[in-house]
Amino acid sequence: MKLIPDLIDAWYTRGFFFSICNASFRDDASIQFWMWLFTWSKVVELIDTLFVVLRKQKFIHLHWIHHALTVIYLFIAFADSPAYCRPLIPINFVIHFFMYSYYALRASGIRTPKICSIAITSSQIVQMVFGFLITFTASFYFITGNTCDLTAKSAIISLFSLGLFLILFLNFFFHSYLRENSKFSSPQKVD
Repeated sequence: MKLIPDLIDAWYTRGFFFSICNASFRDDASIQFWMWLFTWSKVVELIDTLFVVLRKQKFIHLHWIHHALTVIYLFIAFADSPAYCRPLIPINFVIHFFMYSYYALRASGIRTPKICSIAITSSQIVQMVFGFLITFTASFYFITGNTCDLTAKSAIISLFSLGLFLILFLNFFFHSYLRENSKFSSPQKVD
């Protein structure tokens, strides 16, 4: 995947500002291909969500909202190819690799330690925080007159989506892992 070497090169040879504000990757056909593939992979995830609903499996609204809004945002962002996507897409690919590997293990009947699901949800929360901060920083550069390859439309939709996802994932984390009645909380000692 060419996105990761491009990110590393941009960040270490040209700096943070370049890596989030210069969309030089727009000129690289192989990077554009990976971005196109990334965008369409989210359509596949949305279709997977439909199968969850159709099979009447346990369903959480976070799943549906996240996948539907991501597809909408990415088709808007793909047209703009905002520079701040340079770090966001590779991070998402890596997290989804581990997440779908975990799902594949679970679907094949392999038991996994409880910490695996906690780690995956935690990594998604960190991704949302990182994505929000990167997009906010690039937007700040743009607003203050620095040359930053983005559009106000894609930045606003990105900040809204990432902020909403962060709230939804934090809520899911709290209710799944921290709340007293969650399946992962440890029994409380009563005096």
